[in-house]
Amino acid sequence: MKVSLPYGGRSVEFEIPKKNLLVIASPKLRRTRNDLQTIKKALANPIDSKRLSELARPESKVAIAVTDSTRPVPNSKILPLVLGELEESGVKDVNITIIIATGMHRQNTEEEIKRNIGEKAAKRYRVVNHNPEDRANIREFGKTQLGTEVQVNKTFGDADLKIVTGAIMPCMLSGWCGSGKTVMPGVSSRKSIEQNHALFVKNFESLDRGAMGGIVENNFVRKDIDDCATRAKLDFAVNVSLNERKEVMQAFAGHPQNVHRQGVEFGKDAMKTTVPERADIVIAGPGFVEYEVSLYQSASRTFATVENVIKERGTIILVSSCHRGLYEGIGKEVEFYRGWLTRLPKPKEILEMTARNEVPSFESCILYQFSWMMQHFSVKVLTKGMSESELDEIGMGYVSSPREAIKESLRTHGENARIAVVPYASITYVSPIPPSAATSLPLAEFD
Repeated sequence: MKVSLPYGGRSVEFEIPKKNLLVIASPKLRRTRNDLQTIKKALANPIDSKRLSELARPESKVAIAVTDSTRPVPNSKILPLVLGELEESGVKDVNITIIIATGMHRQNTEEEIKRNIGEKAAKRYRVVNHNPEDRANIREFGKTQLGTEVQVNKTFGDADLKIVTGAIMPCMLSGWCGSGKTVMPGVSSRKSIEQNHALFVKNFESLDRGAMGGIVENNFVRKDIDDCATRAKLDFAVNVSLNERKEVMQAFAGHPQNVHRQGVEFGKDAMKTTVPERADIVIAGPGFVEYEVSLYQSASRTFATVENVIKERGTIILVSSCHRGLYEGIGKEVEFYRGWLTRLPKPKEILEMTARNEVPSFESCILYQFSWMMQHFSVKVLTKGMSESELDEIGMGYVSSPREAIKESLRTHGENARIAVVPYASITYVSPIPPSAATSLPLAEFD
């Protein structure tokens, strides 16, 4: 059987013996006739909100926080329609600021911004990169119920009308991306981001899991994100659900939390796939080249789905170009991750160190996921963005070709090993193991 997976903007093909192929875990994602019409319809029929053209006033100062270049959100299609509604209300161009919601990622280049939001918007409106380290450029909105200080980009905080874009898909930390996540971490200060991400300890201290992919109920990180967005007075969200072609399956606009809720319910249905049994070997990648920017991004998104597909001690073959190497973040954090991954503590130790503030929570939540996954499974990476020595240094294997990957894995697990393929992990929803079951039995007993 020949099976293709997205890789570096193109594809890579694996030949899998028919007797070994368990499942291609790819949901039957919906097709769309017209992205713009789908988005336009959502804006014309907002969820529990007035239309943007009614919310805005001619004198309104408007801030639109858009996802950055590491996300596959079609901002160049969303923005013209949002800006059209504002123009209808008489809002002047000079009163509109587009903020690239970088979170803790690096600043986007001029070319990346043009590709992201479109050349016309980039030329016509004021566009700024968010900088989470700029303490002079924040506005405070008190604290959330869970204690996170709500510090957001001042331009965003001072705006009369605050709008965000995003995509709703499974996420390793918040359960599902979208809506308020463009505020937290998108336009939040580093201090706020670290306080929010520290809540992952509260999520995981009672669960034997590597991620919270697909889990929203009792997810403290997600609850805090929504609280942050509410306290920062986020007015309006425009979110989309994408298929593997990056077509807009559905769009949601209006009240931020209700947009997210409806989007998640749609995603659980549209992105759902079933796996008959856990596999010995899983070949998987995030699906979108934007998420292949680094091992950090591609692995964290892929692991969150694969966790529910693979057997204990199974082999994960991660397919990702990792075109910026280990990590795409800012400052000295590449070496930070490299150092910690080289001497990777056990999951429980990471939780304890995070609780004692010995390691920043923003970094430790990914370290925890990597540690948990590598403790339970063998991880090999098919990539051109990292060398064999780099991967070996952090405890992951390197495979030079699909043929080598299959050959090595079958040698490890036997000629009758079962192989699952997850081509689009970032938009694939596999029902998680119930938390109560996950804490009472070892993972292997679910086989």
